[in-house]
This record gives sequence, C-alpha cells and structure tokens, in this order.
Amino acid sequence: MVASLVVVLPSRAAGGELVVEHRGQRVTHRSSSTSLIFIAFYSDVVHEIRPVESGWRMALTYNLLLGPDSPAGATPHGAGHPVPEERVVEVATLLDRHFAEPADLPSWRRPRSEVGPPDRLVYLLDHDYTERGLGWSWLKGDDVPRAAILRAAAERAGCQAAVILGDVHETWDRRARDLGLHGGRLGRPDEALVPRATGPVRR
Repeated sequence: MVASLVVVLPSRAAGGELVVEHRGQRVTHRSSSTSLIFIAFYSDVVHEIRPVESGWRMALTYNLLLGPDSPAGATPHGAGHPVPEERVVEVATLLDRHFAEPADLPSWRRPRSEVGPPDRLVYLLDHDYTERGLGWSWLKGDDVPRAAILRAAAERAGCQAAVILGDVHETWDRRARDLGLHGGRLGRPDEALVPRATGPVRR
C-alpha cells in the first residue's frame, strides 16, 4: 500500500471534515451537497475524520497498492539513487565509536559490574509501517535515503542492519535512595524499544 484515495459522495452534513497534515501543512476537505470530492494522499500522511455533527456523510476509501509488476515495485525504493560516500564514511566512523565505547547509562541504571560497550543501535524511522508493509524495499519518503546510508555504513563497519517493528514498554524505578532522596514521589523511565526502528547490530 502506497497511498489512499477517498471519494466523498454528495451529502448534506455538518462536520465530518477530512483533515490531512504533512510536514507542518494542514488541509481540511469538506463534503459537498452537489459534487463528488476526490482526495488522494500517500500512506505516510497523518489524517483524521472529524465527527459528523448533523446530517449524513458517505465516503468510499480505497487502498492504492503498488504491485510487483509495476516499474516502481519491481525494484527496491531508492534503487538507482547514489549514496554519498562521505556520509557513509562519517556514519561508519560513528558506528565504530558507538560499539567501541562503554554504554553511557545514568548512575541510577548502572549495574554494580562495569558496563561494557553496547551491542546494538536503534534508529527511528519517520513512517508508521505495518508488519505486512515493512521491508527494505518498501520504505517510504525520507526513510529511503537514510536507510540506504545506514545500511552501507553498517556493512563498512562490520555490522548487520535489520528493519524491525517493536512495541513500546516503560518501566519505572521508584527507589529514591539511589538518587539521594528520602521520600516523595519519583519516577524514572527505563529503556524503551521504539516501533518502526532500524539499526545495526554488532556481529
């Protein structure tokens, strides 16, 4: 799925606007009592339908799919676009440094034993992907060039890159004595696995 098409049939309604927002720009589409309204937008665009306050609103929504036989679907997104070598070298250097230095954890999270270097790095993607629509060949928008640089840098640095979905989990530590406090309310978020992430893992 690469986009959505919404066809709003002629109707008399108060409310029910379709609001589309992308990169700081917001457009509101209202239904018409006499005309068909066609609205198409890419699948990484944030949108909402406001409640219908009175009357009725009828719309047909279509998922626009990119098939494997289409020219764009036959090759990975971003294929043919050059990857800047200087950026690859820069990111590979940062990866080497990341995996060589001990993890920088706050004192309240450090175990008693010495903390070693991390074994993974998570890089967040912009688009919200589904399990079915996630893969290197199906990245969208600004995720395409960023992932291409990250994959090339990971290979240069001897890392393995993967694109994954994850769930967000938070744990809270209320041990005030670890921070030199004596009572009161205290909460600290622990490490979270963030969705739509990709990143290298040290082999």
